[in-house]
Amino acid sequence: MQRFEHVKDERLRRLLAHWLQLRGDRAMPARQDLDPVAIYYALPFLWLYDFIPPEDFRCRLAGEQIIDLWGKNPKGRLLRDIFGSHAEEVATRFLSAVRTRSVMHTDADVVTTDRVSVRGERIVLPLSSDTRNVDAILGATIYDWGKQRAKSGIFAAEQHQVTYTAIA
Repeated sequence: MQRFEHVKDERLRRLLAHWLQLRGDRAMPARQDLDPVAIYYALPFLWLYDFIPPEDFRCRLAGEQIIDLWGKNPKGRLLRDIFGSHAEEVATRFLSAVRTRSVMHTDADVVTTDRVSVRGERIVLPLSSDTRNVDAILGATIYDWGKQRAKSGIFAAEQHQVTYTAIA
């Protein structure tokens, strides 16, 4: 875990450690390797997207806090339908993780349309059914709302610090 000292939230660190354990000697684990019981602590913040080559993603599942944040379940929807005007930026980050077979970590200052400022931390973990080509990404996003809470899940602006760590 020394290569991932920049990951601050303990739940994200635990999820990363679990992913590394599942990976073993392979470049990355498969979606089928995931055990929800083993990662119960992250389920509310968890999301999973299928990669649809060449450049799209479809939400396979989202945890309760992610659904609450957006106000509806994004399951089955494409990235562009979920993120609207921010979809290209999100897709660019996700595609970088897919193409470089890297763990992606972001630390962000976020402002919502309700003018709520919040800190967010995210991790994106590539998954592969053939251990070579990324066909899905597992992620978790945790926001520190402090005493405030947004009335909607619409983010007006995000300032990201993004780190990619190659895994293979």
